[in-house]
Parts: sequence; structure tokens; C-alpha cells
Amino acid sequence: MWSFWSSKNPLPRVGAIVDVGDRRIEVALVSSVADHLGPSVVWTHVELLSLGDATKAEATIKKAVNNAFASLAKDGVKVLKQLGLPREISLIQASLHAPYAITVSRNVSMRAAKPFKITRSLVSELESKAKADAYEMQSSALVRSGLKLYPLSSAVIALRLNGYETQYPFKSEAAEVSLSQHVILSTLDFLEMLRGARDRYLPGTELDADSFISLFYRTISALAPKVADCSIVTIGDGVTEFMTVREGLPQDTHFMPIGLDHVAQEISKVVGLLPHEARNVTKNGAEEIFAFGGDAKKRAVKDALIKFETELTSLFRKTGDSLALPKPIFLQTEYDHEVFFASMVERVARVVTGTQHTVHPVTSEFFAHGDIKDASLLSLAYSFHKKLYVDRYLDLK
Repeated sequence: MWSFWSSKNPLPRVGAIVDVGDRRIEVALVSSVADHLGPSVVWTHVELLSLGDATKAEATIKKAVNNAFASLAKDGVKVLKQLGLPREISLIQASLHAPYAITVSRNVSMRAAKPFKITRSLVSELESKAKADAYEMQSSALVRSGLKLYPLSSAVIALRLNGYETQYPFKSEAAEVSLSQHVILSTLDFLEMLRGARDRYLPGTELDADSFISLFYRTISALAPKVADCSIVTIGDGVTEFMTVREGLPQDTHFMPIGLDHVAQEISKVVGLLPHEARNVTKNGAEEIFAFGGDAKKRAVKDALIKFETELTSLFRKTGDSLALPKPIFLQTEYDHEVFFASMVERVARVVTGTQHTVHPVTSEFFAHGDIKDASLLSLAYSFHKKLYVDRYLDLK
């Protein structure tokens, strides 16, 4: 996506995206002009991760993060100069995927018989309670697993007075105040990695760190603001994440350590294709399943796909409550796999709830209008453009 401007137009704001998954780190430079519908991705870079030895995973990621920042500071800034864009990067927007990021949704509230004044200290108290609840929920399970927990970020998702959402709570009075917050925890010291790489290659640049699923939730909320109840599904290379949203409030996030690469590996075992060739089976619809000769191979391919579908069914049942899945489902996966997985997600949701669901493939419905098709990158670029990383529910001025 490229855009041009003249001296009469405002200069773009340039941001760096650093997205860390379980298979790769994607880095991009994004140009954003406030009154434009969307941003422009002007440079991209990928650092592949080889995480065969789990004990060395953190060191491997740290090295890749440094390599990514080095490329950003050298090659990326060179492209900004060539395009005549500002070389000063206004923000490094970093995101972390499961299983390294744990996204916990906490809703806390306070009630009284008579209206009371809403103050900054009161809201801060609610925020602290939400964070404490999140840590308490996650710490015991992780300690039992021998994992250490690191704070990554927290964001107020909604603030409501007497049941009505507001962005300007202070100087108001209410008998009830409720706060919804995303508390992001990490199983590695991601902030320390980012700050070290930032200080070395882009000193002084503002840094924002978050989980990918939390930023993606905010992207969906911005793209479909009238949808109060929905499910969000992201199918990545190695992980699938799932979140439900009820009455505009996100519920807990769940994930399974299976994604596009795992499906391809299962198929490659039974068909005899290389993994990258087997990945074509889920491109552009299910009809390619039947491109392989022999009934035995066709059945084996179907069995491999059913295995993923079964795991997805189990994931969808982890809603955390007795309510059925909301009917709208927003799906994020790679652009050329959306048709196949949209059909699967709709089928799985119908099995879980017994009702019909509408699946919205986010990349093709909202973003696929240029030469960039990378699903994660497009949604993160939009998040930067719309400043969705900003806590806009607290009028702190």
C-alpha cells in the first residue's frame, strides 16, 4: 500500500511494527496520515525463529529481536529517506503472540447506595484490583508448570458509569462504576528484550508493548463498532487463539498450540509432499483436497484436517461460561487460506452451538486492497494508524 502527498498535505507519522510469533518476527514501517482511511506499509522484514530447543527459546528470540531492530534501523530508515518520509520513528508498536503472551480480561466494579464522585484515585484503585486479580489467576498455574511470569502491559477496554460507557469519567458522579481491563502477562521478559534493542538501535523512541490478540480485539471494535457480541479467532502459523466478546466486553482468551504449519505437516506425512507444498491444500477452498490421487490418500488428508477441526471444536467450547458462542465470528488468518478456514470455523461453531453463525474473514473484508496481504501486519498497521494502542477510556488531561 503506497500513498503520495504534497507540501499542502500534513506530513505522515511513521511507526515501526514488531510482531513476535512462535515461528517468526515480522517488522514493518508504516506511514500514517490522520485524515486518510488507512495507513501505508512502506517496508517489511522477517526474522525466522528456530525454536527446537525449548530451553534456549528466550535466547533465540532475544537474538532475533536484536537482528530485527538492526535491520529496521539500517535498511528500514534508508527506505524512509528514499521515499522522502520523516526518518524519525514516532512509535515502536510491539506485539507478542501466544503462547508467550497471556491475555487476561478482568471486570471490576464498585457500587454504593448513593452517587459518589469519580476520581483518578478511584479508577486507579480499580485498575490495581484488576491487575491483582489477573496475576492471582495466572500465577499459581504457571508456578506449578515451572514458568516465570512477567508483566507486559495493561489497557482499560471500557469504563462505565451506571451501566453507560464513557470516555470522560472524571468530575462525574455515579452509584456504580465498572472497569474492564486487559492485563497482559508474558512467559519471557519481553519488555527487557525490547528496551535493550530499542536503546541500542533507536534510542529515545517511544515503545508500546501489547499482546497481538488484545490489539486485534481493539481493531475489530474499531472496524465493527456496533457489534456488541462476537467471537474472535486468529489462526496463525503455529497457534490458534480464541476470544469471545459479550456486551462490548472481552472475555478470557484461550489458545491451542496448533496452526497452519501443523496442518501442513500432518498432510505432508500422509501425502508425501513437502510441508510448504502440503500447505496449499488449505488454500482457496477445500476442493484442492481432491487433487491427490488414490482414495487412501484422500481419506488420509481428510483425517488430518478433521484432527485440526476436532481441536478447534474443543477450543470453541472453552468460553468460560454457559452461554453459546455469539453468532458473528471474526476470523483472521492468511489471506489465501481464508475461504477454507471460514468454512471450517462456521461448521465447528454450528456443531458447538446448534445454530447458524456468520464468519467474517477480516483480511479480505477490511484490508485486502493493495499488494500487502499479510494478515497480522495489516491489522497491526491499522492499529497504529488509528492509535488503538492508546488508553482512550481515561480522560487524564
